[in-house]
Amino acid sequence: MNWEGEWFNPSIRKTFKYVASCSHMDEWETADWKARVTATGKVFDENDVEIEDDHAVHTVIATDTDVNSVQVEEAFRGDLARGCSCEHDCCGHYHGGLYRVIQLHEHDKKHWLLIASYGRNY
Repeated sequence: MNWEGEWFNPSIRKTFKYVASCSHMDEWETADWKARVTATGKVFDENDVEIEDDHAVHTVIATDTDVNSVQVEEAFRGDLARGCSCEHDCCGHYHGGLYRVIQLHEHDKKHWLLIASYGRNY
């Protein structure tokens, strides 16, 4: 999903019955608030020499109303989750998802930093 710049209503994954690759089969609900991506970036973990392609994705979002960290986490956890349903381990697909939600300013509940962490299944 390309979120950058446009306002949208986040989708909240209500059930987690299926793995990430089949999450479309779970129940989803549309949030009653809007968000938009204002900045994104990818940060590679240079300290991990074993798996060179582990990385974190940083995304800054703005919301149209005050929200709390739980609402933000619920709204983006499902969309940022990645995984596969391969029969065998070590398939090389990326796995991971939302790692942390940070309020950017103490008294501002409309700007948030989302950190998602991903690594290959080796």
